[in-house]
Order: sequence, then structure tokens, then C-alpha cells
Amino acid sequence: MSKVTKNLAITILHTLAGVVLAIILLFLTLALALSLPRTQSFVARKAVGWLSSTTNTHIAIENIAIERLTRLSAEGIYVEDLEGDTLLWVAKASATIDRKPLLTEGALVPKDVRAEDVLLDTKTDREGLLL
Repeated sequence: MSKVTKNLAITILHTLAGVVLAIILLFLTLALALSLPRTQSFVARKAVGWLSSTTNTHIAIENIAIERLTRLSAEGIYVEDLEGDTLLWVAKASATIDRKPLLTEGALVPKDVRAEDVLLDTKTDREGLLL
């Protein structure tokens, strides 16, 4: 192998190592940022704002925690119905986030969803049908 080819191979390997290291550092920085309470509060506010505007109803979350970019837990989830009454109250909920859609499509796909102390207040008409 000539000296030029050897130098080119070493340069390519160093570049690839630098790219891999940069990707690892990016994920570590993102994980660290999402472990901070201030960042988690920001994410919760943005998510609640988006959900409220999408569903056209009031939604609130007291506390949210994101762990290792794969586990999401929330406390004090409140959803109002269109008349301003409590539709849903969840004291504590958690879900695992599927990594493949998160990394490939940027989509949050929950699995293994769990909820504790849930209140679902529905209204029915005289025949017992949900309104």
C-alpha cells in the first residue's frame, strides 16, 4: 500500500471517528438537557399547549419527567370537557417510548402505558348513551 493511500485511509478513519463521536455527544447532551427539571417543564408546557389547541379544550399537567429519552411519566393530568367540567383526571401515568419511530421519523409512539388513580367523568342521556 502506498504512502498516499495509507494517509487517505487514516484521514477517512479519523473523520468517521469524529462523526460518530459528535453523534454520541449530541445524544448525551440531549439526554442531559431533558433530565433537567426546567427543560422538562418547558417540554410539558409546549405539549400541553399543543394538545389544548388541537383538542380545543383545557388540558393541564402538574409534573412531567423524561428519563433516558425512552420513558415518559406525568403527574396530575387534567382534561376538561367542552362545558368546562372535569372529563379526565389521572394522578400518575407513565409510558415507554418506542425508539425506532422516535429516531427514524421523530414520532412519539407510546407503549406499555400505565395509569394510577384515574377519574373518567362521562355524561349519558336518558337511554344511557354517552353524550
